[in-house]
Amino acid sequence: MRTSVRLPSIAGLAILLLCAAARVASANSGIGLEPSGRTVTLTSEALVFSSSFARVTCPATLTGSLEKGFQKVETILIGPITGATLGERSCSGGTARIARETLPWEVEYFSFAGTLPNITSLNLGIEEISALVESLGIGCLFRGTPRARTGRGTEVTELRLDETVRIPVVTRLSAFCPSEGTLSGTFRVSPTVRLSLQESEARTGSTIQAEPNPLRIPAANPNGIITLRAISNAVEVGRIRRIINAGEPAFTVSGCEQTDIMVNGVCSVTVTKGARPSGGVVRITYRNDQGEILQTAVTVVIE
Repeated sequence: MRTSVRLPSIAGLAILLLCAAARVASANSGIGLEPSGRTVTLTSEALVFSSSFARVTCPATLTGSLEKGFQKVETILIGPITGATLGERSCSGGTARIARETLPWEVEYFSFAGTLPNITSLNLGIEEISALVESLGIGCLFRGTPRARTGRGTEVTELRLDETVRIPVVTRLSAFCPSEGTLSGTFRVSPTVRLSLQESEARTGSTIQAEPNPLRIPAANPNGIITLRAISNAVEVGRIRRIINAGEPAFTVSGCEQTDIMVNGVCSVTVTKGARPSGGVVRITYRNDQGEILQTAVTVVIE
Protein backbone atom coordinates (compact mmCIF):
# COMPACT_ATOMS: atom_id res chain seq x y z
CA MET A 1 0.00 0.00 0.00
CA ARG A 2 1.23 3.39 -0.88
CA THR A 3 1.24 5.91 1.94
CA SER A 4 0.82 9.57 1.13
CA VAL A 5 2.09 12.37 3.32
CA ARG A 6 0.43 15.76 3.09
CA LEU A 7 2.95 18.53 3.30
CA PRO A 8 1.89 21.77 4.98
CA SER A 9 1.00 24.60 2.65
CA ILE A 10 3.22 27.64 2.17
CA ALA A 11 0.67 29.66 4.13
CA GLY A 12 0.75 27.06 6.93
CA LEU A 13 4.52 27.15 7.08
CA ALA A 14 4.46 30.93 7.21
CA ILE A 15 2.02 30.84 10.14
CA LEU A 16 4.20 28.32 12.00
CA LEU A 17 7.29 30.44 11.45
CA LEU A 18 5.53 33.60 12.59
CA CYS A 19 4.28 31.87 15.73
CA ALA A 20 7.77 30.58 16.49
CA ALA A 21 9.24 34.06 15.96
CA ALA A 22 6.59 35.55 18.22
CA ARG A 23 7.48 33.06 20.96
CA VAL A 24 11.19 33.92 20.66
CA ALA A 25 10.48 37.68 20.71
CA SER A 26 8.19 37.24 23.73
CA ALA A 27 10.75 35.14 25.57
CA ASN A 28 13.38 37.83 25.07
CA SER A 29 11.31 40.95 25.63
CA GLY A 30 13.38 42.43 28.44
CA ILE A 31 16.95 43.58 29.20
CA GLY A 32 18.54 43.04 32.58
CA LEU A 33 21.14 45.37 34.13
CA GLU A 34 23.68 44.52 36.80
CA PRO A 35 24.56 45.89 39.26
CA SER A 36 21.06 47.27 39.90
CA GLY A 37 20.27 49.59 42.78
CA ARG A 38 23.93 50.59 43.26
CA THR A 39 25.51 53.92 42.45
CA VAL A 40 26.99 54.08 38.95
CA THR A 41 29.55 56.80 38.14
CA LEU A 42 30.18 58.26 34.68
CA THR A 43 33.45 60.20 34.31
CA SER A 44 34.67 62.23 31.34
CA GLU A 45 37.91 64.17 31.06
CA ALA A 46 36.55 66.19 28.13
CA LEU A 47 32.83 66.93 27.88
CA VAL A 48 32.49 69.35 24.95
CA PHE A 49 29.74 71.94 24.46
CA SER A 50 29.90 73.14 20.84
CA SER A 51 27.91 75.83 19.04
CA SER A 52 28.42 78.66 16.56
CA PHE A 53 29.70 80.98 19.30
CA ALA A 54 31.99 78.73 21.35
CA ARG A 55 33.57 75.36 22.04
CA VAL A 56 33.80 74.83 25.78
CA THR A 57 35.47 71.70 27.18
CA CYS A 58 35.19 70.62 30.84
CA PRO A 59 35.82 67.50 32.93
CA ALA A 60 32.50 66.06 34.13
CA THR A 61 31.17 63.47 36.58
CA LEU A 62 27.62 62.08 36.61
CA THR A 63 26.24 59.75 39.27
CA GLY A 64 23.05 57.74 39.23
CA SER A 65 21.57 54.27 39.58
CA LEU A 66 20.05 51.60 37.35
CA GLU A 67 16.89 49.55 37.53
CA LYS A 68 16.93 45.75 37.69
CA GLY A 69 15.46 45.35 34.23
CA PHE A 70 13.20 46.92 31.64
CA GLN A 71 11.15 46.15 28.54
CA LYS A 72 12.62 46.84 25.12
CA VAL A 73 10.23 49.76 24.58
CA GLU A 74 11.46 53.04 23.09
CA THR A 75 11.86 55.92 25.61
CA ILE A 76 11.33 53.68 28.64
CA LEU A 77 13.20 55.05 31.69
CA ILE A 78 15.94 52.84 33.12
CA GLY A 79 17.36 54.96 35.94
CA PRO A 80 17.98 58.53 37.18
CA ILE A 81 21.08 60.72 37.08
CA THR A 82 20.92 62.26 40.56
CA GLY A 83 24.26 64.06 40.67
CA ALA A 84 26.26 66.06 38.12
CA THR A 85 29.40 68.18 38.45
CA LEU A 86 31.66 70.02 36.04
CA GLY A 87 35.25 70.93 36.80
CA GLU A 88 34.53 74.61 36.18
CA ARG A 89 38.07 75.78 37.02
CA SER A 90 39.48 73.28 34.54
CA CYS A 91 37.28 74.28 31.60
CA SER A 92 38.84 75.57 28.41
CA GLY A 93 37.26 77.94 25.88
CA GLY A 94 34.91 79.36 28.51
CA THR A 95 32.94 78.03 31.48
CA ALA A 96 29.97 75.71 31.99
CA ARG A 97 27.75 75.11 35.00
CA ILE A 98 25.14 72.45 35.65
CA ALA A 99 21.57 73.70 36.17
CA ARG A 100 21.15 71.66 39.36
CA GLU A 101 17.49 72.57 39.78
CA THR A 102 16.74 70.37 36.76
CA LEU A 103 18.11 67.21 38.43
CA PRO A 104 17.38 64.34 38.44
CA TRP A 105 17.81 63.60 34.74
CA GLU A 106 16.29 60.37 33.49
CA VAL A 107 18.22 57.88 31.37
CA GLU A 108 16.04 56.59 28.52
CA TYR A 109 16.36 53.44 26.43
CA PHE A 110 15.85 53.83 22.67
CA SER A 111 17.16 50.68 20.96
CA PHE A 112 19.78 47.94 20.97
CA ALA A 113 22.37 46.74 18.46
CA GLY A 114 23.00 43.10 17.69
CA THR A 115 20.93 40.07 16.79
CA LEU A 116 18.94 38.32 19.51
CA PRO A 117 19.86 36.65 21.71
CA ASN A 118 23.15 38.59 21.49
CA ILE A 119 22.87 42.27 22.46
CA THR A 120 26.09 44.14 21.68
CA SER A 121 25.22 47.72 22.73
CA LEU A 122 22.41 50.04 23.84
CA ASN A 123 21.33 53.36 22.37
CA LEU A 124 20.36 55.63 25.28
CA GLY A 125 19.39 59.22 25.99
CA ILE A 126 19.87 61.51 29.03
CA GLU A 127 16.61 63.39 29.29
CA GLU A 128 16.60 67.14 29.98
CA ILE A 129 20.33 67.51 30.61
CA SER A 130 20.86 71.24 31.34
CA ALA A 131 23.95 73.45 31.52
CA LEU A 132 24.73 77.17 31.35
CA VAL A 133 27.62 77.71 28.92
CA GLU A 134 29.50 81.05 28.86
CA SER A 135 32.24 82.28 26.55
CA LEU A 136 33.45 85.75 25.54
CA GLY A 137 30.71 87.32 27.67
CA ILE A 138 27.94 85.31 25.98
CA GLY A 139 25.84 83.03 28.20
CA CYS A 140 23.40 80.40 26.88
CA LEU A 141 21.39 77.75 28.73
CA PHE A 142 21.37 74.45 26.83
CA ARG A 143 18.68 71.89 27.65
CA GLY A 144 17.84 68.75 25.73
CA THR A 145 18.23 64.99 25.41
CA PRO A 146 21.62 63.96 24.00
CA ARG A 147 21.92 60.41 22.67
CA ALA A 148 24.67 58.02 23.75
CA ARG A 149 25.76 54.50 22.86
CA THR A 150 27.45 51.96 25.09
CA GLY A 151 30.66 50.28 23.97
CA ARG A 152 30.31 46.99 22.12
CA GLY A 153 29.77 43.89 24.24
CA THR A 154 27.62 42.89 27.19
CA GLU A 155 30.06 44.45 29.67
CA VAL A 156 29.58 48.22 29.54
CA THR A 157 32.69 50.20 30.47
CA GLU A 158 32.05 53.38 28.46
CA LEU A 159 29.27 55.59 27.14
CA ARG A 160 29.91 57.68 24.01
CA LEU A 161 27.75 60.74 23.25
CA ASP A 162 26.38 61.23 19.73
CA GLU A 163 27.69 64.64 18.65
CA THR A 164 25.23 64.85 15.74
CA VAL A 165 22.21 65.28 18.05
CA ARG A 166 21.20 68.94 18.38
CA ILE A 167 20.67 70.38 21.89
CA PRO A 168 18.32 73.43 22.00
CA VAL A 169 19.15 76.71 23.73
CA VAL A 170 16.17 77.45 26.00
CA THR A 171 17.40 80.64 27.68
CA ARG A 172 19.51 83.38 26.06
CA LEU A 173 21.51 85.66 28.33
CA SER A 174 22.81 87.43 25.23
CA ALA A 175 21.38 88.34 21.85
CA PHE A 176 24.28 86.43 20.26
CA CYS A 177 23.20 83.02 21.59
CA PRO A 178 22.56 80.45 18.84
CA SER A 179 19.36 78.42 18.74
CA GLU A 180 21.14 75.11 19.38
CA GLY A 181 24.43 73.30 19.85
CA THR A 182 25.87 69.83 20.38
CA LEU A 183 27.35 67.79 23.21
CA SER A 184 30.17 65.27 22.72
CA GLY A 185 32.54 63.20 24.80
CA THR A 186 33.09 59.71 26.20
CA PHE A 187 32.27 58.67 29.77
CA ARG A 188 33.98 55.87 31.68
CA VAL A 189 31.43 53.69 33.49
CA SER A 190 32.18 52.43 37.02
CA PRO A 191 31.44 49.78 38.12
CA THR A 192 31.11 47.80 34.88
CA VAL A 193 27.44 47.32 33.92
CA ARG A 194 26.49 43.90 32.55
CA LEU A 195 23.68 43.41 30.03
CA SER A 196 21.51 40.29 29.81
CA LEU A 197 18.22 39.14 28.33
CA GLN A 198 15.18 38.58 30.52
CA GLU A 199 12.53 36.06 29.53
CA SER A 200 8.97 37.35 29.75
CA GLU A 201 7.61 33.92 30.79
CA ALA A 202 9.43 34.30 34.12
CA ARG A 203 7.56 37.50 34.89
CA THR A 204 4.76 37.14 37.41
CA GLY A 205 4.87 40.68 38.73
CA SER A 206 2.14 43.25 39.00
CA THR A 207 1.00 45.45 36.13
CA ILE A 208 -0.98 48.64 35.54
CA GLN A 209 -4.33 48.81 33.79
CA ALA A 210 -4.95 52.22 32.22
CA GLU A 211 -8.51 53.14 31.20
CA PRO A 212 -10.08 54.36 29.03
CA ASN A 213 -7.79 53.66 26.12
CA PRO A 214 -8.12 55.62 23.91
CA LEU A 215 -9.04 58.61 26.04
CA ARG A 216 -11.46 60.78 24.04
CA ILE A 217 -11.89 64.39 25.19
CA PRO A 218 -14.97 66.08 23.66
CA ALA A 219 -14.62 69.61 22.30
CA ALA A 220 -16.78 71.00 25.12
CA ASN A 221 -14.60 69.48 27.89
CA PRO A 222 -11.37 71.14 29.10
CA ASN A 223 -9.85 67.85 30.28
CA GLY A 224 -10.17 64.10 30.61
CA ILE A 225 -9.18 61.48 33.19
CA ILE A 226 -7.03 58.35 32.82
CA THR A 227 -7.55 55.88 35.67
CA LEU A 228 -4.56 53.73 36.64
CA ARG A 229 -5.30 50.49 38.52
CA ALA A 230 -2.72 48.13 40.05
CA ILE A 231 -3.29 44.50 39.03
CA SER A 232 -2.00 41.47 41.01
CA ASN A 233 0.11 43.53 43.41
CA ALA A 234 1.28 47.03 44.25
CA VAL A 235 3.13 49.17 41.69
CA GLU A 236 5.26 52.31 41.89
CA VAL A 237 4.48 54.88 39.20
CA GLY A 238 7.53 56.75 37.93
CA ARG A 239 7.46 59.19 35.03
CA ILE A 240 4.34 60.08 33.03
CA ARG A 241 5.17 61.61 29.63
CA ARG A 242 3.11 63.19 26.90
CA ILE A 243 4.18 62.44 23.35
CA ILE A 244 2.96 65.15 20.97
CA ASN A 245 4.15 67.01 17.90
CA ALA A 246 7.12 69.30 18.61
CA GLY A 247 6.13 72.86 19.43
CA GLU A 248 2.44 72.08 19.96
CA PRO A 249 1.02 72.60 23.48
CA ALA A 250 -1.63 70.00 22.64
CA PHE A 251 -2.21 68.88 26.23
CA THR A 252 -0.59 68.60 29.64
CA VAL A 253 -0.69 65.74 32.14
CA SER A 254 -0.72 65.85 35.94
CA GLY A 255 -1.14 63.44 38.82
CA CYS A 256 0.22 60.01 39.88
CA GLU A 257 3.94 60.63 39.23
CA GLN A 258 6.15 59.11 41.97
CA THR A 259 3.08 57.46 43.52
CA ASP A 260 2.61 53.97 45.00
CA ILE A 261 -0.66 52.25 44.04
CA MET A 262 -1.73 49.35 46.25
CA VAL A 263 -3.22 46.18 44.75
CA ASN A 264 -6.58 47.00 43.13
CA GLY A 265 -6.02 50.63 44.11
CA VAL A 266 -6.45 53.44 41.62
CA CYS A 267 -4.85 56.78 40.79
CA SER A 268 -6.11 59.46 38.38
CA VAL A 269 -4.08 61.22 35.69
CA THR A 270 -5.64 64.47 34.43
CA VAL A 271 -5.13 65.32 30.76
CA THR A 272 -5.78 69.05 30.10
CA LYS A 273 -6.15 70.48 26.61
CA GLY A 274 -3.72 73.18 25.48
CA ALA A 275 -4.08 76.30 23.36
CA ARG A 276 -4.02 74.37 20.05
CA PRO A 277 -5.75 71.10 20.89
CA SER A 278 -4.53 67.96 19.15
CA GLY A 279 -4.07 64.35 20.18
CA GLY A 280 -1.05 62.31 21.17
CA VAL A 281 0.06 59.58 23.54
CA VAL A 282 0.52 59.42 27.32
CA ARG A 283 3.27 56.98 28.37
CA ILE A 284 3.29 55.69 31.94
CA THR A 285 6.51 54.16 33.27
CA TYR A 286 6.26 52.10 36.45
CA ARG A 287 8.07 49.55 38.62
CA ASN A 288 6.33 46.28 39.45
CA ASP A 289 6.71 44.27 42.66
CA GLN A 290 9.61 42.33 41.10
CA GLY A 291 11.63 45.52 40.70
CA GLU A 292 11.32 45.59 36.89
CA ILE A 293 10.61 48.76 34.93
CA LEU A 294 7.60 48.46 32.61
CA GLN A 295 5.63 50.88 30.47
CA THR A 296 2.09 51.26 29.20
CA ALA A 297 0.59 53.87 26.87
CA VAL A 298 -2.78 55.59 26.36
CA THR A 299 -3.78 57.23 23.11
CA VAL A 300 -5.35 60.69 23.55
CA VAL A 301 -7.97 61.79 21.02
CA ILE A 302 -9.06 65.43 21.33
CA GLU A 303 -12.33 65.86 19.45
